[in-house]
Amino acid sequence: MTEKNEIILIHGMGCGGDVWAPMQSALVAKGWRCAAPTLLAAQRPVSLPPSTVAREIALTDYVAETRAHCDAVTVRTGRKPIVIGHSMGGLIAQVLACEGACEKAACITPAPPAAIANRNPWALVLYANVLLSGKLNRYHKAWRFGVSKVLLNCVPKSLHARIYARMRYEPGQIFADMMRGLSVEPSHLAAPMLFVSAGRDRIVSAGVVAATAQHYRKAGQRTALRHYQGSGHWIIDEPENEEMIGDIVHWLIKKPQSVIYL
Repeated sequence: MTEKNEIILIHGMGCGGDVWAPMQSALVAKGWRCAAPTLLAAQRPVSLPPSTVAREIALTDYVAETRAHCDAVTVRTGRKPIVIGHSMGGLIAQVLACEGACEKAACITPAPPAAIANRNPWALVLYANVLLSGKLNRYHKAWRFGVSKVLLNCVPKSLHARIYARMRYEPGQIFADMMRGLSVEPSHLAAPMLFVSAGRDRIVSAGVVAATAQHYRKAGQRTALRHYQGSGHWIIDEPENEEMIGDIVHWLIKKPQSVIYL
């Protein structure tokens, strides 16, 4: 049997690799070797005094570290890895797919590239405490109310406290970088991509995810789109995640097509 490409799971903003525990376990059980690194872990603490001056890091630093993980797998195994990214990690996955650093990329409720606008009032709810501070040189963490109402709206409430407690502080510059997005040239896409959207996602709407998939499709690239009407942004830890994981596994083992909508 042909050995599977290794998988690298890329977390979203304010998170660490631990958010991937359910999916990582499922993928390992299916026979994949699967890593879920916490990007720039030393610079992104779980707890600290609010007045702490932030390290000078940018969104491109996250891209660079993930690229290094991909390159290390390629050198060690002779095969490019598969990358699966959630939210901010989904945007990083798009960059890596366009650079040819991965074999395939699955983008789960992904942040869009700079060319796709993503403005909605729920962002003001989620990041109200960050916006009101106005301090890019400090660390910030979205407030508990915003996280529960916007990111975890479809997650059982019994899990909210645990999820919030393990979330990490981000330098203020990262919030600004995410608002601007990253420029990604769709014609450079060098790997098939799967996009996952959620009907109750309050921060990256299904329409924005569909527009992102279309952004690459217009360039004649290999994209697939899968939609989960009853899910929210945090689909990776929602009851419906088993269906999503099954669909991603099905897509991973399929022979790539030019353009597929599942």
